[in-house]
Amino acid sequence: MPKDIGFYSNNTAVDYAPTAKENADAAALSEAAALASEVAASASEVAAEAAADSIIELSVVYVALSTGETPYVEFDEPTSTLTFYIAGGAGGADGADGADGADGSDGADGDDGATGPQGEQGLTGDNGTNGTNGQDGDDGISISSSSYNAGNGKITINYADGTSLTTSDLRGQDGADGGEDSATAMAIALG
Repeated sequence: MPKDIGFYSNNTAVDYAPTAKENADAAALSEAAALASEVAASASEVAAEAAADSIIELSVVYVALSTGETPYVEFDEPTSTLTFYIAGGAGGADGADGADGADGSDGADGDDGATGPQGEQGLTGDNGTNGTNGQDGDDGISISSSSYNAGNGKITINYADGTSLTTSDLRGQDGADGGEDSATAMAIALG
């Protein structure tokens, strides 16, 4: 059997060989430790299953405190709510403005507004300049003579270019005979 080397406090090496009884005791202790470890593992598994059966749904809420207040935690058992009251930090600086967005499309034309009241009459403007004279017109055809036919009541007009125009009968119907007053009035007028 090999010998173990032991050291004393003065660092002096000595030869040491464990006895058979010491070896047997060490083996028994090792076996007992293995058995205890196995028992502990089984107990841990049972505890984990029991803990899983008793898991509850927990609601977590965070509440920011005012500057200077002391943070704390509350648990409300009836609602299973865990509330963390945490100290609020100072507000950060405003961020830089973003870039302008693209122009939107034109909207539809709106309805025409109501007609406004009539404005005041403006001042009279200056007279405009006289226009230029127009071109002379063509010479007209003059009348060379005319005659009246008492038999048919027509007038004949003769033009300088040799043409003529005869009207229709221009005589009216005979008037009614006048009364005595009319004869008296005529006599006075001719008087």
